[in-house]
Amino acid sequence: MQIVEMMILPLIISSVISALAQVRARDARQIGIVTVIYYMTTTFLSTFTGIILVSSIHPGDPALIHALGEGTLENTALSTLDTFLDQIRNMFPENIIQATFQQVQTYYVPIKPKVQRMNATANFTEVILQKPQLTYTNEMNVLGLIVFCSGFGVILSILGDQARLMINFFIVLDAIIMRWISALMW
Repeated sequence: MQIVEMMILPLIISSVISALAQVRARDARQIGIVTVIYYMTTTFLSTFTGIILVSSIHPGDPALIHALGEGTLENTALSTLDTFLDQIRNMFPENIIQATFQQVQTYYVPIKPKVQRMNATANFTEVILQKPQLTYTNEMNVLGLIVFCSGFGVILSILGDQARLMINFFIVLDAIIMRWISALMW
């Protein structure tokens, strides 16, 4: 299984670059538009289906979850905006080499409050403040690699005959990787 996992990175790079380098820029734009529409449609449908199912099935017993006090995300400040911004950061990595083995993720670090608040009953309550920080997790940034390789392939396509040697290199590399994967499957 590790051998197949080892082939993921070369397969993504060679396949995306060689495919887009062989397509005209206008066709690549149309393929990109259709891909974005398809992605948005399937995302909307899966979200809609999830909301319908959660509303109708009510997974988990709310009384049990409340009694145990576990499974809640009250202490986590992570929001949809953080997740969305992480996706944007991962689409355009700072270092393409680092993107082959790490991706960005936001997490929150508690910071000590400078002032304690006192409520009407003279009890002190401590306000937990959290500060967002970016960290790198040890996972391949596939999204960033696909965006980079897509841009690289489209530029090769635009350059045409000037980049013929590089295009041929990625076509042959793709054929080698596909042959290797076929041999590993048998």
